[in-house]
Amino acid sequence: MGAYMRMTETEGKFRAEDLREVEDKLRKLDARLLEEVQETDIYYNYADPACGDMVSSDEALRLRVRSGGGAELTYKGPRARGPYKRRVELTVGISDPRTMMEILRRIGFAEAAVVRKKRRTYRLGRAIVALDEVEGLGSFVEVECGPSNGDAYRCVDEAAEALGLKGLEVNKTYLEMLYDERGGHG
Repeated sequence: MGAYMRMTETEGKFRAEDLREVEDKLRKLDARLLEEVQETDIYYNYADPACGDMVSSDEALRLRVRSGGGAELTYKGPRARGPYKRRVELTVGISDPRTMMEILRRIGFAEAAVVRKKRRTYRLGRAIVALDEVEGLGSFVEVECGPSNGDAYRCVDEAAEALGLKGLEVNKTYLEMLYDERGGHG
């Protein structure tokens, strides 16, 4: 797998009662299906609290394993203020997730949480739209635009409006929602 890096992610997350309705709108708008996968996202935190807490610093370290093969390790920096989530995101492809898990453990990280989801990803104009069925949390739509999309906030707004998602924004990450379900993080 090749390495890659995306410097800034701008993303809107929206609750969805029925992903089929959103998918119908995507088809009517001539969106192109890019992939359909199951993802297991394993989030890590420092094993020794004296080293810090990624949740408190609004950072994330995630190993994503995809059905059919493929994995990636992603660091997400603290979120910037704005109408949607915007943060630095650095990602590298991983050919051997089990070895990566062992490396993380040996350098002082521990598994903090696991998020499992079914994801269908579409390209809608300048935006990438993910339809997520998240185990234990429900259905969501993520609309993502990068710096190459011009005004990324406007890009997210336009796609969300076209899909009828305005007003359904969720300001938390899946990890934060999972922690809320558990009654706290860690």
